[in-house]
Amino acid sequence: FKRWFLFSLVWSVGGNLVSSSKDVFSEFVREKLASVIRFPNAGTVYDYCVDLESKEFRGWEDITPPFVYDKTQPYSSILVPTKDTVRFSYLIEAYTSVNRGTLLVGESGTGKSVIMVDCLNQLAEPGKFLTREVPGSLVPFTINFSAQTSSPRTQEMLELRFEKKRKGVLGAPVNKK
Repeated sequence: FKRWFLFSLVWSVGGNLVSSSKDVFSEFVREKLASVIRFPNAGTVYDYCVDLESKEFRGWEDITPPFVYDKTQPYSSILVPTKDTVRFSYLIEAYTSVNRGTLLVGESGTGKSVIMVDCLNQLAEPGKFLTREVPGSLVPFTINFSAQTSSPRTQEMLELRFEKKRKGVLGAPVNKK
């Protein structure tokens, strides 16, 4: 459980730091918590996850799936797996599996929306996702907003995706999130 604690510490306390502070935080964690358990020597503390089976630290590169080109897929929807896309997908899956929201923050054009949409689409399908099996209980739904998007239009878009549970109550389809 010590590895899970360190992983959680890194991403709960250190996950929202600016890039220039992450190296300082990484050194701080390695120095102050070395008596508890050690991270591997290479890279920073952000370069590792906990393997669900072995309970050991593994580099993100170790769980990054190989890229397989699919000619039928539109070019604009292709996402090449990298350690960053895998890292964020792993964290998104961890949060959604316990019904917690996720907010990706970063510079414009860094792929936050693409990573989120790709991850949610993968989680909608039952089967293996990175290092574990997922039930495929999500119903991904993306809304693009503009200056012309009105609140009635937003409500309409939401209502079209939900099922009526009872009078005045809408929700996800049965056994879905």
